[in-house]
Amino acid sequence: MQNKSLMFQVCMVLFMLLVVPVKGLAQGVTISGQVTDDMDVVIGATVKVVPGNTGTVTDVDGNFKLTVPSSAKSLVISYVGYKTKTVDIKGRTQINVQLEPEAQMLDEVVSIGYAKVKKRDLTAATASVSGKDLANIPATSAAQALTGKAAGVNIITQSGAPGADINITVRGGTSITQSTKPLYIVDGFQMEDGLRNVDINDIETIDVMKDASATAIYGAAGANGVILITTKSGKAGKTEVSYNGYVSFQRLGKKLDLLGVQDYVKYQYEFQTLRGNEDAFASLFGGSVSDADFYTGAYDRIASEYGNRAGIDWQDEVFGSTGVAQTHNINISGGSEKTKYMLSYNYTGEDGIMAKHGYYKNSVRAKINHELWKGVRFDFSSALQMTKLEGGGSLGGTLKQTILQPVTGGVRFTNEQMLGEDLTDAFDAIPGSNNYDSNNPILTNNAITNEKFTRLATVNAGIEFDIIKNLTWRTAGSYQ
Repeated sequence: MQNKSLMFQVCMVLFMLLVVPVKGLAQGVTISGQVTDDMDVVIGATVKVVPGNTGTVTDVDGNFKLTVPSSAKSLVISYVGYKTKTVDIKGRTQINVQLEPEAQMLDEVVSIGYAKVKKRDLTAATASVSGKDLANIPATSAAQALTGKAAGVNIITQSGAPGADINITVRGGTSITQSTKPLYIVDGFQMEDGLRNVDINDIETIDVMKDASATAIYGAAGANGVILITTKSGKAGKTEVSYNGYVSFQRLGKKLDLLGVQDYVKYQYEFQTLRGNEDAFASLFGGSVSDADFYTGAYDRIASEYGNRAGIDWQDEVFGSTGVAQTHNINISGGSEKTKYMLSYNYTGEDGIMAKHGYYKNSVRAKINHELWKGVRFDFSSALQMTKLEGGGSLGGTLKQTILQPVTGGVRFTNEQMLGEDLTDAFDAIPGSNNYDSNNPILTNNAITNEKFTRLATVNAGIEFDIIKNLTWRTAGSYQ
């Protein structure tokens, strides 16, 4: 017995000797340091350990401190506007890093109405988004693709219907009674709803002017902000043909949780009997007031007759279709150093999840840039767009009408009659009909044809002269 006890103690000692060093090796190492640029500390820079998911951000003094595992090899430090830097740890516990500005971001050209300047020289409050970033987003309009891409620009779609109106405000609304729409300038000329009328694949850049500098250039028209859209131009070189497109399918993502058939009939029983309308209930949902168990056996009778009855899922009947949204773009561009051309065709189609609702657009855009003589340039562009809007871009209160429909016709009407016949008069005659909508949303939608066709043609032409270095004179005209 003593030998077994001694053996157990020896094993425990060996186990502790083996485990303790391993535990000590598994403990992390604390690394601290400071992140700066060429002028001051960098606040809020991200410091991440590689490999792994450990990370932190620098404090108001640019300092950071974190514990890294022994397997960590390097730190990755990043901050907006600076080049991301990777630093090897190599056993160090104090690491100071100096970030370098991202020169490419500072050299990006921004349009401010009368000129184009580099971001490093810009003093106005602007936001810029490139056309490449927008073209990669599965959206049917540039306005939808711009959502969340430009700070201070609020974009709200009014409805889930295809072609719905989109409200755009720059830094919030500035008027209670007047319009808060921004001013749209496309290739130097004003255009109504420019983000809707210019195809997403034809956009080179979007610049948003958000402060008083907009009114200094465009006057009172720019009080709500200015959105400047520059369309693509041809590039010198061999002729290039490119295609960009996507197809997506849309379904009703979530239905409202409504009463089932049995619960709905119970509700109607309680509603009608509490108001002395037992005869009205019996005429629609069965039973006879003269029966001895009309009241005492009501719930059992309802469970027996309606417990397994299939009701009408009005949400599925009205919004149960599969919507297809698609865009297709073919772009042809090329030319020489003197003459550059671009031709683009775009198709946008969106079928709604509700019948007779859709949005379809075809557009063609052509652009030519030609150097007449040295220092003298001519440009010409034209666009033709045709759109068809079905349903008016709105569901027109159909959702409310749908969820207020009776889920069953009781003993008087079958589900087929409820879906395909106009039973408005019959339901209006029942007391308490204001608790549901007796107008059939399917029949209402089928009876109305709301189609709107629009055509938009634009022609722009301009000529510019280089007078001296950094001084150019330009004149241009537009017809819409």
